[in-house]
Amino acid sequence: MNGSGGLASRFTPEALPVLSALARAYAVCDRSFASAPTETLPNRAFACAATSQGQQLIHDVYEALRDGPGWPQTLLIVTYDEHGGRYDHVPPPSGAVPPDPSAGEFGFDFTRFGVRVPAVLVSQLIEAGTVFRAAAGSTPIDHTSILKTVQERWGLPALTARDAAAPSLGGVVTLAAPRTDDALSGVTVPVSASASPAAALASHLQQVQAELISRQYPAGQHSAADALAAHDSGAAYANYIRNHDALESFLTITRPQQPPAR
Repeated sequence: MNGSGGLASRFTPEALPVLSALARAYAVCDRSFASAPTETLPNRAFACAATSQGQQLIHDVYEALRDGPGWPQTLLIVTYDEHGGRYDHVPPPSGAVPPDPSAGEFGFDFTRFGVRVPAVLVSQLIEAGTVFRAAAGSTPIDHTSILKTVQERWGLPALTARDAAAPSLGGVVTLAAPRTDDALSGVTVPVSASASPAAALASHLQQVQAELISRQYPAGQHSAADALAAHDSGAAYANYIRNHDALESFLTITRPQQPPAR
């Protein structure tokens, strides 16, 4: 299970009752780290393929499926959880069906979709050059369309009102007989030609995490945090985060709850 975004150690046990209860009842790793000091997608690639080369992973999955017995009837969906914060001229559409009546943080009602993301559908039963969209005026394709496709294919019930209303991706399959070509024939997976010139520098995420840690101290800052900017190296930041954040994370999860004031 791969949670995205926030740092669990920044929340009180009361704010994360499920995670806190599981941590107390089972085991906590206070020396577990992301595979790379960067954002969501590269680290999810590491979790799936032990590399952030997000092209090597796609190639390896495609080749594994193509060599399998079910390839002529397989639909491979390649998509991303978000678009990386880049500008897009297509705004997030409204009119989404909320999963349930519960309101989210800051009263968000889940009636608006998120940003547009890349999605590629791969199957030997898809005609080359296909552009697949939901019908005009209907609910647009979103992440829950993957769930809807699985549910439709195997006759499974919907999980929430959102995937019940989502369009299926099954309509992209239009060919009566599977194609026999190999779309990646002659394609070479790109590799990095040299090390990144910024490899030794502190990443933005390291700087943010160090700043959040330093806020826990009475003065807001302290000498160890102030010295980091002068060093400006990934190693210095990693050492600071390792020495200060690991212990705080462990104590936050395992610290016994205080009885309510009388």
